[in-house]
Amino acid sequence: MNLKELILSSRAELAHFNSRHYPDAFSSFLAALTPLLTEPEDRPDQLIDALSDEWEGLRRKESKNLSWDIKLVLTYYFSPAALRIGGEAAEYAEALCEEWNRRFPRNRYQTGDYESIVSGFDQTILGIPIRFLKR
Repeated sequence: MNLKELILSSRAELAHFNSRHYPDAFSSFLAALTPLLTEPEDRPDQLIDALSDEWEGLRRKESKNLSWDIKLVLTYYFSPAALRIGGEAAEYAEALCEEWNRRFPRNRYQTGDYESIVSGFDQTILGIPIRFLKR
């Protein structure tokens, strides 16, 4: 498997993006990503070329949906996993984000870490954060 295939296959996880399923899905993605980022096959611009080739030729709505899904995978799974790995993987994630945002300024994203995303599942009661527990 390569980075493009991992990102495309991870789109299925978006259907279960919630406090109960995200930690396990993230752990699986991290385990799959780690060996791929030790020496990435493609530079960030080449990876974006390969991903955008997937939506070339699709009808407008399908193209928009696919590019949106890819952006969500990059935001919720790829960037936090690369930041967790650290070092060159984190630099790769930042470079990928910059290149994506340069090419698609109307469909931008930011890198974020796992803890920030998980904290987004919190609710507050009287200003006190309440984390949903895994059941």
